[in-house]
Amino acid sequence: MDHEVHHNARIPSVVRSGMAILFLLTGLSCSSPSTREIHWEALPGPYALNVSAVYPVGTGSMLYAGLTNGETAISFDAGRSWSYRTPVARGYPVRDFARDPDSPTGIYATTARGLFRSADSARTWRAVPLAAPGQLPLPVLSFTFDPWKPERRFVGTEGRGIYRSTDAGSTWYPIPLQKDSSLAFASIWTIIVDPGRPDRILAAAGTFGLLTSTDGGSSLGGASGRVAVAA
Repeated sequence: MDHEVHHNARIPSVVRSGMAILFLLTGLSCSSPSTREIHWEALPGPYALNVSAVYPVGTGSMLYAGLTNGETAISFDAGRSWSYRTPVARGYPVRDFARDPDSPTGIYATTARGLFRSADSARTWRAVPLAAPGQLPLPVLSFTFDPWKPERRFVGTEGRGIYRSTDAGSTWYPIPLQKDSSLAFASIWTIIVDPGRPDRILAAAGTFGLLTSTDGGSSLGGASGRVAVAA
């Protein structure tokens, strides 16, 4: 049974209560938009000072929260109350969440122990195998999918470059580089598929800078020029 976490309307200090999720609220003044004031409000969240990830679903009434110890929590009322769910990889921080385009209850989580997927709103998790059988799980920083071709998905790893799937995550392979082989050891912090140009992909690669692709990830280019990649 889910463990419900409720808080009353009177919110104590962050340090005393352990609330660690803040939401940005925009206060509109009676004049022009340029005079808007930005306010932060502490939301009743999981009793922890170690929230590492938060992800809104749809309009934001449904929220996922991930903790640095691997635990997860879910809210259905925009953060006013929370239910703890199953940990992703216990002892490893949840780095990020991303929705599963195949299911309204599906969610992905990235961790230092690899990529995980839940088909039931974080009640259960299973590891998504990226590495070859017998190898240690690859640490994952980012995940995204192509909104035009949802079966095409990308994973950014920590120090192992980008992995791609063209069959909705059933199989994965690293994008092999033919020229600048050092890019194969890049840490990919963020991957974005341009919604207006579906074959254009941007990847934030730390010290390697910004990588781009104009052919759906079959090749990558950086500031130093285009890097050909095998299909």
